[in-house]
Amino acid sequence: MKHLLFYTLLLALALSAREAPARKIALLVGIGEYQQAPFSNQSLQAEKAIKLMQLTLMKQGFAEANILVLSNAGATSHGIQQALQEHLFRAEDGDVVVFYYYGHGVQIADDNDDEADKLDEAIVPFNGYKANNKEHRNLIRDDQLGVWIQHIRKKCGPQGQVLVLIDACHSGGGVRGGRTKTKSDRYKLSNTTTASDDLAPFIAFYSSMPHQASLEMQVEENTKLSLLTWAFCKAMHQLVKGSTYRGVFEKTAQYMATKPLKQTPQLEGMQDMLVFGGLVSTPPPYFKPLLMLDDREMMVTGGRMHGLQAGTRMAVYPPETRDTSLKAPLAMGTVQEIGLGLLECTVILDKPIAEADGAAAWLFVKERSFAGYNLELCLQIDDSDLKKQLTNRLASLASVQLTDSPEANLILKEDRKNLLLQSMDGFKLWEEVLTNHRVDNILQSLQFALGNYLQAQFLKGLEFEGSPYRADFTVQVGKENATGVGRLRMNKDTATLRVVNQGTSPIYYTIIDIDARNIVSILLPRQMDLPADYRLEPGEESPPHKVRFNSEGREVLKLVITDRPINLYPVVASRGRADAGSGFFENLFASSYWNGEKSRGPSGHYIGNEAGVETIVLEVVK
Repeated sequence: MKHLLFYTLLLALALSAREAPARKIALLVGIGEYQQAPFSNQSLQAEKAIKLMQLTLMKQGFAEANILVLSNAGATSHGIQQALQEHLFRAEDGDVVVFYYYGHGVQIADDNDDEADKLDEAIVPFNGYKANNKEHRNLIRDDQLGVWIQHIRKKCGPQGQVLVLIDACHSGGGVRGGRTKTKSDRYKLSNTTTASDDLAPFIAFYSSMPHQASLEMQVEENTKLSLLTWAFCKAMHQLVKGSTYRGVFEKTAQYMATKPLKQTPQLEGMQDMLVFGGLVSTPPPYFKPLLMLDDREMMVTGGRMHGLQAGTRMAVYPPETRDTSLKAPLAMGTVQEIGLGLLECTVILDKPIAEADGAAAWLFVKERSFAGYNLELCLQIDDSDLKKQLTNRLASLASVQLTDSPEANLILKEDRKNLLLQSMDGFKLWEEVLTNHRVDNILQSLQFALGNYLQAQFLKGLEFEGSPYRADFTVQVGKENATGVGRLRMNKDTATLRVVNQGTSPIYYTIIDIDARNIVSILLPRQMDLPADYRLEPGEESPPHKVRFNSEGREVLKLVITDRPINLYPVVASRGRADAGSGFFENLFASSYWNGEKSRGPSGHYIGNEAGVETIVLEVVK
């Protein structure tokens, strides 16, 4: 009986130890005074920064005994390595670890040919210095720091968490080294943005981009600090239940933006983690306010380049809203024509909201608008009877606005015995022989050409910024890669198209071609192919697709990315009249065909994340 009680007690102690809460441990490195030039005469407010960070972490449940502080002479290169080994390397499965550095940072020549810009980022310990342009001593490169962080992630395991904060010049990417030379081209730090079976989730806050400085300045009355530390701690003191690193970073960046320094903070890793907690769902695509103009008007960081057109309806929610079905929005808003730019727009709200609520809000698209689906047409016709017939017929067509301005989108004019439609830059889009017996046929053909123009303009401008479906789309002409604009010779040069799935789920892809005459055609899949064969797993690259072009002018290639195979050939064959099926993009594509009766263009209501679109422009020359 005594033996049974003894083993029962041992078992209870073991279970108790196993169920003990995970530890929260931190290493804070702050260097205000340096041993060597050129940093010995550049003192920093490291002591103040360390104290602020220490108090912030203690408020989040870090015991003071578990926070190790290294400062000045204690923070040599050897001292930092020893502290990592004796403090953070002792982390156990499920522990939460924080590594914080406040001091000088530099960029130095890459020493292992793994950086695209040929530069390593490095932090400068107390005894670190740059003797000359060729010699650097006692610096801790991003490659080495990345190896140490990787080891800590293994110690903490998948149930733990590792947070890194580097407040130094050139800090962006300061723990991940360069890129590996593999097909997937992932960062060295074991793909830090994703989960792993044996590694703790990783999050890193950097005070600036790799090429930027991080300067100290007056952040509060009688307080001088570097911006990241001040703004991060300020954001952390406002945490609420359910706060994630994404939300903390947005608030940190918001505070930093109130100061007049030109530095851009960076966030890397699994941002949709609860702060010192578990993983949460990734939010649907959203937009952020740039500026509250008043309590019912805001500037938003999204514009025509992001698919936001005048009339688009948006819902305003508190930050960290991941399921909009569970709560009512703070307000509804409508994108305005005035203030609509390529990268930003003005949104008018249906009711007032507080400035602080608006500045931190997330905006979700509820209904897109395709404003601007119209064209101006100038008639330059000398024959009065013909001009009257054309005017009467064209005036009855929706989306066509007749004008006398020579700066109209299109010009319709007589050219000897032909009727000619050309663009504002003089490119011929359509031509028909003019006879009295064929006027009705000519008008029908003209309407067809105008419809092609409207459809082409819509499709050329179609984008789905923020879509979860992402791909790298390139065209190689000879030895040159074209990711924006390429040039090739008609009927001579071969263009090689490639697609790489950059998302986290399988995709299907379709490529639409819009030529200089505004003729829309399906380039891939080919009509004899199965659309289901055009599937790519995450990270997978498509086989090379080789094409040639037989007409001069500008070719616009639109890569359409969806989560299921689509077939646009029936839509093309019927010019939008056939049943497009239940698919979102098929229906949107079908609605882009214009028959002269629609008051506006495509009007499908969607939230903007049902497809992805990438664009490449090719100039085809003789």
